[in-house]
Order: sequence, then structure tokens, then C-alpha cells
Amino acid sequence: MAISGLGGGSVFTRLAQSAPGLKGSALLSNITSVTIGAQAAGQNELIVSGIEKQIQRLQGFNPNISEPQSRRLAEARAEIQQIERNQSPAGLSERLEKRRIQLFEESYKILGKRYVDIDSNPKLKAIQDKIDKLLEPPLRGEKQARLERLRKLEQNYQRQFFRNPKNESNIRQLTNTTRQIASLVPPRLFNELSPAERREYDALAKQGNDIAGTEVFLSSQTQIKIESLQRTIGRFTG
Repeated sequence: MAISGLGGGSVFTRLAQSAPGLKGSALLSNITSVTIGAQAAGQNELIVSGIEKQIQRLQGFNPNISEPQSRRLAEARAEIQQIERNQSPAGLSERLEKRRIQLFEESYKILGKRYVDIDSNPKLKAIQDKIDKLLEPPLRGEKQARLERLRKLEQNYQRQFFRNPKNESNIRQLTNTTRQIASLVPPRLFNELSPAERREYDALAKQGNDIAGTEVFLSSQTQIKIESLQRTIGRFTG
């Protein structure tokens, strides 16, 4: 799970969807026009758009991009999605991974921010892993036991995969186990963390940002502001 300046891809996705033919507010229009009329629906869209721009600024992005830039983001986003659909449990080929990084770098440049590939930097990856662990919900009893069993299975399937990467049955089992782990320990919201946990996160975020030389990890205070704005959007979109 990524807690980076991209915010899990939300800014990139929203701005890409603002390109012609990919209106991110289409679903909102369909819902609200039925209940409160097209004019009010348009007003809600403006409010949601304004809140989304606040989120983008908090994440360090420039939301005021031109229409050609928006179209280019949509094209890059579509190509990234196509690349990631071809990803195996072992990852992407060197060629596709290089292309994926190029597309993210181009997209971030359009959005006014420098892209940092966390996975390619062992120090940043170690910090991200610590953050992911910190954000895991505390489990006890049977849930904790199940998580431990699933992680052992995952490790076993991973070893089998590297011995025989063409074993489709093992790939399906690995994918299914990974999904079960993700559903069992979804990351907590930042407003659910204790003050001590927020301090621990902020220390990790500062360490990561110092290593990267740019803002890769947002502060817990900024993350909480974003969560609040996202809840406000939820009230408008149902």
C-alpha cells in the first residue's frame, strides 16, 4: 500500500478522468439529477471539484492544468493500466517497468511534482514497509492466527512460483492468498491512529523524505485533512 504524495493514485486518476470522454463526475451527475434536478447536480459537481482541488494541493500537486495536459494524463494513465494488467506475481519485465516509470515521471512533471519510485530504492522501500505495518489494524485471537497462516501460505506459494513461474494453479493460489491478506488487514485511517502512532509515522515520513530529497510521504496532519475532505465528498456523492 502506498502512502506517498500520489495518495494511492487518486490525484492522477481524478485529473486524468477530467479529460474529454473520461468525466470523473459522470456517476455523480446520474445520481443527483434523479433526486434533486440537473441544476442542483451541477452545483454539487462544482463543490466536489473544488474539494478535490484542495486535496490535490495538499498532496503537493498543481490542479490547474491545461486541456492538452489533461488529455496527455489520460493517455498516460491508460497506458499505465495496460502495463499493470500484464504484471505477473514476479513483477514486470525490465522493459515494461522502465516504460511505467517514464510515464509516471512525465505525469508527475505535468502535475508539478517529482516522481520517486519507492520500490527501486531499498531504503525507501524499507520505510514504506514499516509504514504499512504501522497502519495495519491490530488483530487478536482467530483473526491473528488466520493472518499468520495466510502469510506462511503466501511465502510458500512465492517460493513455488520462483521455482516454477509457469504453474498457473500456484499463481492463482498466490493471488488469492494475497487478496485474503489485504482484506484481513486493510490500512487504518490516520485519524484512527493514536498520538504515539502518528508521531512514529511522522518520524518515518521525515526520514523517507530526507532520503528522497522531496516530499514522498505526507505528514499525518496533512493525511487527516485529506481524509476529512474525502468524507465531505462522500456526503455529496452518496
